[in-house]
Amino acid sequence: MTTPSRRMTKQKAAILEYLKCSTHHPDAENIYQELKKIQPDLSRSTVYRNLGQLSQDKLIDKMGLQSECDHYDGNCFPHNHFICTKCGKIYDCGKDSIPTDEAEKCGKVDTFAIYFYGTCQACNDKE
Repeated sequence: MTTPSRRMTKQKAAILEYLKCSTHHPDAENIYQELKKIQPDLSRSTVYRNLGQLSQDKLIDKMGLQSECDHYDGNCFPHNHFICTKCGKIYDCGKDSIPTDEAEKCGKVDTFAIYFYGTCQACNDKE
């Protein structure tokens, strides 16, 4: 939820809308390049700052991947991801499909992130 100190600017709303409509889990540079086409005055620093605020306000998810840059997801509901180790594409796969029974023994689970790594079907089909 946004706070009075974090008003919903035109740029922030555009970033949020882009991520809500995206299924490819873009990084900040991809977001900047796509939005620059429709908002020529947009700066990289604005994109990075707003991504940080949107993530902190839990309006988007900043994905903790083992990669050189952060990726973002507009779908904040718990779900799993499959990351192709060949092409780098990120796919949504399954919602709440992993039981949290073991984690619940340690404490109350609010959310979770599970990443499966392997070769996607498109890369497998190429071989």
